[in-house]
Amino acid sequence: QETFVFNKDKTITNGVVGVTLNSDNLIVHTGFGFNWQGIGKIMRVTKAKDNIVYEIDGKNAVDIYRYYFGDVIADSLPAVGIEFPLILKKEIEIARAVIGKNSDGSLVFAGNLKVGDRVQFGFGNVEAILSKSEELIKNCGRKPIESIFIYSCMARRRFLGEKIKYEIEPFAQIAPVNGFFSYGEFFTYGDGELFNQAMTILGLSETEDRE
Repeated sequence: QETFVFNKDKTITNGVVGVTLNSDNLIVHTGFGFNWQGIGKIMRVTKAKDNIVYEIDGKNAVDIYRYYFGDVIADSLPAVGIEFPLILKKEIEIARAVIGKNSDGSLVFAGNLKVGDRVQFGFGNVEAILSKSEELIKNCGRKPIESIFIYSCMARRRFLGEKIKYEIEPFAQIAPVNGFFSYGEFFTYGDGELFNQAMTILGLSETEDRE
């Protein structure tokens, strides 16, 4: 219901923490894993404001879920929102998870959508997600990385359950790992994106040598 930013001195309900790393010798490697699969037709958002979607393909947002998935799924929103996110079809695919349902049939998403956006329903296959993550791990293993920061979505954590360790632990064989689970992950791609249900990687090194 509510999140906090805190340190040893105070707690605030509306704030951010920023960290910068500045060095002429720092080598930075970034990457991300998503790997939810698209299903069904590609639709268009026809009425939306910020992160609230009122209509998709001219139909009430909840009714779109009801039409394709049935009453049980539609009535269970937003609880099943992480299982069937909308995938925003851009140069890279980005998930938008349902986090709220309003009385007028509109849906609240963990990230903005705008009128005209092309979207498709997505679903998660645990084995496929973990298989794709192996490619990211192998790619990091070929880089000169001395430290790894992993920022993974809480929705991904909940969906994968105990198997989340199979996605994260292998990175520790490359370099020491730190990070946390978050509610959305920023990633610099073009103008920058806010991801949902993704895992982002920040690899750092002060040398080109790989051990």
